[in-house]
Amino acid sequence: MIESADFGDGGLDGILGLAPGSESLPSYVEALYNNGSITSAAISFGFDTSSNYVYFGDIDNSTYAGDIHYFENQSPYNWTVSIGKISYGNSDINSDAESALLATAMEGISLTAFDYEFFYS
Repeated sequence: MIESADFGDGGLDGILGLAPGSESLPSYVEALYNNGSITSAAISFGFDTSSNYVYFGDIDNSTYAGDIHYFENQSPYNWTVSIGKISYGNSDINSDAESALLATAMEGISLTAFDYEFFYS
């Protein structure tokens, strides 16, 4: 994965336009909420073997089991969350990563060479 130097400058809002808003420009989801089109400024995604969906305005409670955990966004330009550790199965990856970028368009995981070797060993 290669990232350009200006990737995080706020000029990009993702494939679906669902990047966080700012004080001067609300996000697409915030605009939908502000004009009354949806009941909550929230989006949720679901992915499984039979269907995929995006749900605007709330969470579809029929599509999950267990608890939902919420995380504070760490970036004004994209959806980034703090992480404490990375695990695969019962193994912890000894990564120096402190955050994870969440994006519906990403098809991969970005790791250091050391973490990659550990992950695939």
